[in-house]
Amino acid sequence: MYELFKKLNKLGIYIIEKEIEKNGYYLPEAKIMFINEKLTEEEKKYTIYHELAHHLDHSDYIALYKKPVYHYKMESEANDYAIDQLIKEHDGVYNYSQLIDKFNISMGRDVKYFRRSV
Repeated sequence: MYELFKKLNKLGIYIIEKEIEKNGYYLPEAKIMFINEKLTEEEKKYTIYHELAHHLDHSDYIALYKKPVYHYKMESEANDYAIDQLIKEHDGVYNYSQLIDKFNISMGRDVKYFRRSV
C-alpha cells in the first residue's frame, strides 16, 4: 500500500478515510479521494485503484459522468484498471473472475441507468 500512497502523493491526490455510504469517490477539481474507512485493506486498495483510474482517465470528462452511457463506460474502465493493477501486484496469481467475485464488481450494465433512454 506504501507504493500506492507514494504514487497518489506524487500526483497531488489527497485521501480522506471516513465512514461514507459508498466504497469511495473522487473529486477531480479538488484532487481529493474519499475512501470508506470500514473497508478491509484489500477493499481499500481496490477502491483507491478504481478512483485513481477516474483521475488518470476521466478528469477531463466529468461533465459527461452524469450521462448514463458515459457513466457506465467510465465505471467499467475504472474497474478494469483496478483489476489489472491488483493482478500485476500479485504477479498474476489472481485472475479477473476471482477479483470480480472477491470485490463484488458489477460487470453488466446497471438497469437503473438505462431505463430512461429505452
